[in-house]
Amino acid sequence: MPWTALFLVSRIYENGNKQRGIRNWEKGMPISEYLDSAMRHITRYLSGERSEPHLSQATWNLLGALQTAVWVKAGLRPKELNDLPDHYTGREPGEIDTLSPQEAEWLKPWGIDFDTKVVETHHTRIEEGIVEEAAKTGLLEVED
Repeated sequence: MPWTALFLVSRIYENGNKQRGIRNWEKGMPISEYLDSAMRHITRYLSGERSEPHLSQATWNLLGALQTAVWVKAGLRPKELNDLPDHYTGREPGEIDTLSPQEAEWLKPWGIDFDTKVVETHHTRIEEGIVEEAAKTGLLEVED
């Protein structure tokens, strides 16, 4: 994990907590707003503007979009937050899936199985899923 980069993004969360209230971001925001803001910050960074932490803010927005996509797919946030158009099939906003099949598969060890509509939110189950996945990939040795 890029710890220094994660620290910089954590400062965006910290500033938000101070300005907008603790964990205010969890209330939800349309995915398009997260992506629009991320694109603005990326564009400003690419143009050489350094008066704000644009990469940290863009990353914060991308993480917010991804987390909202998970929550919407799990039914933990309103489907209206998925306001992205589908220019490939012409479906209306909210009708397209918020995650790729691969992303949905990656979440299964965490106790989130969209196929069976099982979404375990208890942190212990999530932590067990992380340990199980890390053990499978060889990133962690687990003693029996």
